[in-house]
Amino acid sequence: MKNRVTHLLPLLLAGVALSPAVSHAQSLYTITDLGTLGGNQSSASGVNDAGQVVGTSTTTYGVSRAFAYGNGAMIDLGTLGGDYSSASAINDQGEVVGTSTTTYGVSRAFLFANGVMYDLGTLGGDYSSASGINNNGQIVGESTISPGASTVTVLASGLNNYNTPKYGVGPLVLDGDTIYFEDNFTSSGCIKSVPKDGGPVTTLASGGILLANRAGLNLIVDSTSIYDDYSTYDSGYIFSFPKTGGDGKLLADT
Repeated sequence: MKNRVTHLLPLLLAGVALSPAVSHAQSLYTITDLGTLGGNQSSASGVNDAGQVVGTSTTTYGVSRAFAYGNGAMIDLGTLGGDYSSASAINDQGEVVGTSTTTYGVSRAFLFANGVMYDLGTLGGDYSSASGINNNGQIVGESTISPGASTVTVLASGLNNYNTPKYGVGPLVLDGDTIYFEDNFTSSGCIKSVPKDGGPVTTLASGGILLANRAGLNLIVDSTSIYDDYSTYDSGYIFSFPKTGGDGKLLADT
């Protein structure tokens, strides 16, 4: 027997409930079968004020995928390169968060926005997952900080625009009470920081030599400086920036 996701329409969600005094002939709500992505199971985990639903469904090939449902259609949100994804929540802007496996088979928290799924990274470990997002684009979830350790924390914090850590985030480095990261979605690339418990995002460096550094894969922080790298097919560069912000300098060009 197939297990299907059901969507209870706003009349029921508004708090109208069945009671013995209500006639069985009176319809108080409608149950809608949202279908599947081709498989035999689906389940819903979140709905926004516009009635858009997100959840998980099996496909024709039997793998589980995150979906978004709206306007009578169920859409496969894809993965971060792996076989599995699951959507947990959706805000009123239609931004979806959840968990997906990558090409390497590890599970990562994701943000799906404007047709693109973004890897939110981790706090130093191999695993992360996102469980909620509000209308300001703030995301909460879980991440390992070292193999086997787990903590619930804010993965991204900022206003709902493109100059925040929720889009195009590069590597995350936790140093004391601060998270340092690359924001590679902007036209110039930026290095930013945010309190690990959430709060305002500070831009420490942008433009200049970061114009060529949007694809850096490493970020190292010590007591005074932030170190970053960038590689092309024939060259490699290492930069440093003060932790307090300011001009960077080129340390190596190989």
